[in-house]
Amino acid sequence: DVDIVAIKPDAFSIKAGVITVLSLLAWGFGYFGQPHILARFIGIKDVKSVRRARRVGISWMAICLLFASLIGLIGIGFHAANPLEGVAGVDGNAERIFLALTSALFHPIFAGVVLAAVLAAVMSTADSQLLVLTSSLTEDIPPIAALPDAKKKWISRLGVLGFALLAFLIALFDKGTILDMVGYAWGGFGAA
Repeated sequence: DVDIVAIKPDAFSIKAGVITVLSLLAWGFGYFGQPHILARFIGIKDVKSVRRARRVGISWMAICLLFASLIGLIGIGFHAANPLEGVAGVDGNAERIFLALTSALFHPIFAGVVLAAVLAAVMSTADSQLLVLTSSLTEDIPPIAALPDAKKKWISRLGVLGFALLAFLIALFDKGTILDMVGYAWGGFGAA
């Protein structure tokens, strides 16, 4: 039996100033601007499907946020009892808790399936972001949008390579956390 509050006293406390609360609430605006999700809504076959898609999307998001919170709490307790590789220590990163828990708790075959699902979700989001970026590059910048389709196709292809290289360099040299990088992206979505 593990007491999470004894391990991490601030796990359930909410102590924040007005600016912090407003900033965190503003993250909610980012949900309305996620390009990889908006692209799916734009591709809906008919208007009647939007209501069902909205309900499924919001329900799925609520379920994911609930389970993400539970994984964090379970991770705090499990890690206190059985230190997880990659989570603690000098090179440790608390953002690896799901991957570490999966490897520690499940049979390697099942863990491999779960980790492959995580990789598939990451790749799905990344490719959608790349496609939306290149679409914006070729359709929303007036000088490029005025070009013939053949030229826009090549600009789009080069844009995918360029944006992928830029993302790789950011990931390679950025020493922050994934949450920090997502914070910048969410700020942009919210501002837009």
